[in-house]
Amino acid sequence: MQQFTPNNSGKAMNREMFKIILMGLMVLDHIGYFISPYLADFFHIITRVVAVGFAYLVVEGLYYTRSRKKYLVRLLSWGGFMALGNYLMNLFVLRKQVAMSIIGDNIFLTLFLGAVVICLWDNKSNDFKKQKIFKTLAVILMIFSLVPLLEGSFVIVPLLHN
Repeated sequence: MQQFTPNNSGKAMNREMFKIILMGLMVLDHIGYFISPYLADFFHIITRVVAVGFAYLVVEGLYYTRSRKKYLVRLLSWGGFMALGNYLMNLFVLRKQVAMSIIGDNIFLTLFLGAVVICLWDNKSNDFKKQKIFKTLAVILMIFSLVPLLEGSFVIVPLLHN
């Protein structure tokens, strides 16, 4: 596994360990539905790094992947899986006053949108007209991301770049 975060001891953390830490923090961020609101507020404060960490991993993943198309399909698939999970949580677990948004509480769709913007902007087309169209689409999607429909899109998508 590739190392990416050196520290003073000469050791480094790999991407997999970083993902596991972020997933643990994400769980802490979402258990607020099941615990005291005061404890949930504390967890919410210490978990603000999660979206930024996953955004970093998406940019790095796009750089190292063999197939950006397959990478995008996986992000979109996990976004669909998470939307289904949000729907089922609303249906069977959560009270109406704390119901989750099906797509609004879905970081995978935000990461997918950001990855699409990167792919459109970084297109390798030799055709100047196609490059111009792709870059225009990237800008349009970037502007669309400023409307807070997806989780953190107005913060995460404009800051994603490689």
